[in-house]
Amino acid sequence: MSNDIAVSSTAKIPQVGQGNLKPAHLVILEKNKGTEKFITLDKPEFLDNWVHVKGIFSVSSEEEIILNYRDMLTTAKSEAIVEMFFPIQRINSIRNLVYKAK
Repeated sequence: MSNDIAVSSTAKIPQVGQGNLKPAHLVILEKNKGTEKFITLDKPEFLDNWVHVKGIFSVSSEEEIILNYRDMLTTAKSEAIVEMFFPIQRINSIRNLVYKAK
């Protein structure tokens, strides 16, 4: 019996945050007087007449959210991150914040 066993790793371990990119979306919701903005952590899930999302509410302008959404999501307190079900009738628009048209 031989004790000549060599074990090595050939796979590269991804760095933190690498390969774990989920597309953030901006959901604009109708409110009594005006709109409400919600930034998602990942892709919204459509369930019958509901949209399931996880993320944060924001009072910032749409332009500011588009430019700074990564910072807003990374600096958000854990208490501010919520899981919500919005009725589809209340949703004005959903915009992918990661995709940039050329």
